[in-house]
Amino acid sequence: MSGAAAPERPGPAASGPSAAWFADDRGVERRLKVTWHPQRRMFVLSVWHRDTCTATFRLPLGEAARLVSTLVEGLGRAAASPYAPREPEVGGRRAWPARIPHLGRWRRG
Repeated sequence: MSGAAAPERPGPAASGPSAAWFADDRGVERRLKVTWHPQRRMFVLSVWHRDTCTATFRLPLGEAARLVSTLVEGLGRAAASPYAPREPEVGGRRAWPARIPHLGRWRRG
């Protein structure tokens, strides 16, 4: 993920001050929305393709610090290491499979 924020447009559901959109590096059609729900003391991470929510994940407040710690650790490692290619390559081709076996779906390449 590139970390670039998706355009601040309302999207399928209006965003309040406790929500943020993030664009997938494959394009703004794929986005992640992170929403804070204070009444339940949890974050909801939702994956969107165009205007359709395709998956959600409820992250309890107690786990949020571990997620943030993982992100910070990754940022630190990225800052301390030389540039690496976006996707691993083997013989000039992507090492990632074109088809994700457990989902049975084809990836856009």
